[in-house]
Amino acid sequence: MIRRSLAILAALFFVAAPLSLQAADSLTYPPAARSEVTDDYFGTKVADPYRWMEEIDSPQTRAWVQAEAALTNSYLSQLPHRDAIRNRLMALANYEKTTLPTHERNTYILSKNSGLQNHSVVYVSDGPDGPWRTLLDPNALSTDGTVALGGGSLSRDGKLYAYSTQTAGSDWQTWHVRDVASGNDLSDRIEWAKFSGASWNGDSTGFYYSAYDKPADSKLNIVNYNQKVYFHKVGTAQSADWLVYARPDRKELFLTGRALEDSQYLIISAGSGHTNGVYVLPEWRGNAAPVKEAVSDVYKVEPRELFAPGKASYSIVSADGPTLFVETNDGAPNSRLIAVDANDPAKVRVVIPESDVSLQGVSSAGGRFFARYLKDAYTLVRVYDRGGTLEREVTLPGIGTASGFGGRRDDTAVYYSFAGYTTPPTIYRYDIASGTSTVYSRPKVAFDPNAFTTEQIFFTSKDGTRVPMFL
Repeated sequence: MIRRSLAILAALFFVAAPLSLQAADSLTYPPAARSEVTDDYFGTKVADPYRWMEEIDSPQTRAWVQAEAALTNSYLSQLPHRDAIRNRLMALANYEKTTLPTHERNTYILSKNSGLQNHSVVYVSDGPDGPWRTLLDPNALSTDGTVALGGGSLSRDGKLYAYSTQTAGSDWQTWHVRDVASGNDLSDRIEWAKFSGASWNGDSTGFYYSAYDKPADSKLNIVNYNQKVYFHKVGTAQSADWLVYARPDRKELFLTGRALEDSQYLIISAGSGHTNGVYVLPEWRGNAAPVKEAVSDVYKVEPRELFAPGKASYSIVSADGPTLFVETNDGAPNSRLIAVDANDPAKVRVVIPESDVSLQGVSSAGGRFFARYLKDAYTLVRVYDRGGTLEREVTLPGIGTASGFGGRRDDTAVYYSFAGYTTPPTIYRYDIASGTSTVYSRPKVAFDPNAFTTEQIFFTSKDGTRVPMFL
């Protein structure tokens, strides 16, 4: 079926080609005004005649964009068999998409899209195999589909779900809290968050998030500086949230706070570009921390710097007491996993050394580390114990891309997604003890994937580089 469809699409392309060439000769493009704007960079003058297009809401820019769109549509509408091509592409894209299940205790959560829904629906279950019930349907948040789900996080006890909404494609997030059992929202509402997740504290009384001060300018496309990390206690107003961390001396830094599983630490990442610094603070729960200053509501604990910003990238994977496991490219272009003592940052040891293939990410589950590598343009996954000893390599379903493998310390299984050039994204359950994978969720698609095979070959370039290719 798919071979025939591809042949039809190819034939339609060649049929349409003469029309395309003929139509292109008669196209009259809308004029784009040129201005006399010139910038001087240390004595070098650079002309920027289309600077006016950066004003995306100006009448001039809007008129030009509308004229361009009208011209494009007038050309595309002449293509023969356009509806047949569109219908076939729609049929190929119309299949169920499912995200990896995640859980806290016995509350499992995932998202599903029936195929062509505007937004995926969030489902919840009292176990990994259902039955699933709707927890949140973003398609019902607005009549025109412009309100999207920005992110979500289950509380550690699995009873609450923090989620953010974003309107009309904006990066600004509004955070809400939903009761999992009833499916109803609580009164909590957090505004002016951006580029933020929600990281719950250990006893599920609240979560950390990142936000900016409310903009004084009415425009929402202004550059934002001075992001801050706050703690929100469930059931209280945003005005009562505690300021946890800020860097007025480095206004450009993006700040995030993350509470680790079964750990006493709150991890602060302070990033800019492709590098970040890491700081640790004691993580508090409920009303047990006597560190809140009554007047300023600021979390008055001096953070300990583990890694300074600007040198490399650092990602905290997990912790064993004061020992933090960190994935980093510091001193290792292909990245590696190191361990650092949170009480003495000078104490660093290598857990998984750098190899000749690029380390793409490390996750932790079931007392193991799952290291994902990019080898010859496809995914390779290796399993290590907590000391860094290689246990095995995960046998993947074929040549392709795999992601996932994250979980909790006491998990006996993890989930991962695998997709190839002829294989739609399929979710597998991986048994940590035996090392076996079983299909958890496979989508039904409008072609037979078994009718195709993927073969990797190599080509030697002019400079002798061995370049991988797929057939």
